[in-house]
Amino acid sequence: MDNVSSFIGKLKIIGEPANFCVGSNEEFLTKLVEYVVAEFPEASQNVVYSNEHPKDSDRNKVWFQKNNSGSFVGIRLFYKGEWIQIYPVSNDGQNGKAVASEIKWIKGDSRDVPTGWKLVDEGSTIFNNSELSQIQGQYIVDTTGTYYTYFAIEYVGF
Repeated sequence: MDNVSSFIGKLKIIGEPANFCVGSNEEFLTKLVEYVVAEFPEASQNVVYSNEHPKDSDRNKVWFQKNNSGSFVGIRLFYKGEWIQIYPVSNDGQNGKAVASEIKWIKGDSRDVPTGWKLVDEGSTIFNNSELSQIQGQYIVDTTGTYYTYFAIEYVGF
């Protein structure tokens, strides 16, 4: 992937969050996106704001995609011949594959994974059988053979 030079913008809190009290980190992150916006100067050279696919010469830029009415749709990067959506994260094995295929390795009990994550197993929609086999080949099974003590998890959302 071509490197995208850095660009400078501002994060702003919009509105006044009334009773912004949360019970978990997951709930905080989920609510945060309702109140924070990023602003970038319209003249930013490394950002494209558009409701249409950017020109070929803009493939090294970040695309902030809008719909036809001007509302924000998502953020995309050009990767392996196509514009991949990186936000919001899609875990459907297609649009969000570049981000969603990231995994975390965990030591613990595979029957109790963190909220928003799932065990990388045969139900994975982001890995083919060969990739899945390589990942699972590194798992460590507990002494009773009923669960994993070292395993991989994939993000599925909160």
